[in-house]
Amino acid sequence: MCLKKKIKTTKVLEEKTPEQLCYEQQNYNSNNASKCKNWYLGLSVITLVASLVTIPVIAADCPKYISIASAIIVALANGLTSIFNFHEKWLYHRNLAELLKAEFHNYKWGIRDYKGLKNAEKEAVFKNNVRDLIDKGNLDWSSLESMEEKGKKKVEASY
Repeated sequence: MCLKKKIKTTKVLEEKTPEQLCYEQQNYNSNNASKCKNWYLGLSVITLVASLVTIPVIAADCPKYISIASAIIVALANGLTSIFNFHEKWLYHRNLAELLKAEFHNYKWGIRDYKGLKNAEKEAVFKNNVRDLIDKGNLDWSSLESMEEKGKKKVEASY
């Protein structure tokens, strides 16, 4: 199955222009980085606010259910953040988007790997470099996914 997917990916890469290929991958990673950033920051704000509310509620001798509810909110927000690795995924997608952007600029300006190459050679090198970046990103992604699975098992084991 992995081999078929790689062959399909390679065929798709060969059919696209370098600009299309890079734009699509960069756009995909940039959008995912924004989503993960929003989740991470949102859950962090919830954790902070609920934590700050918990202390005065306990000190003011308010009903127990209020302090219990705020403590549960803190625990849920922290749990979701650690299980789904929003921070790590945000950094991963942002890094990959910036690497693709830099590679595209190198290609367009004819510097580094592309210096002195003709258009057809430049395009071939560019597609290969983008493919390598994506493959490296897929390996990095699989390590993030395994971290996510470990986090879920850790949470399940605590019950």
